[in-house]
Amino acid sequence: MVVLGTDFDRVVAHELELLDPRVRDDPEAVRRLLCADFTEFGSSAPRYFR
Repeated sequence: MVVLGTDFDRVVAHELELLDPRVRDDPEAVRRLLCADFTEFGSSAPRYFR
């Protein structure tokens, strides 16, 4: 069971924000949601940084 207001809920809310094209098109919004050392690995091995 998920209790509202928990850290988990905040993380899920931020993940959902990142799915919004308006957020993804706003570099400042993305910086606010991702930690400074964020790295993502793409399906064909490219790395993406914040």
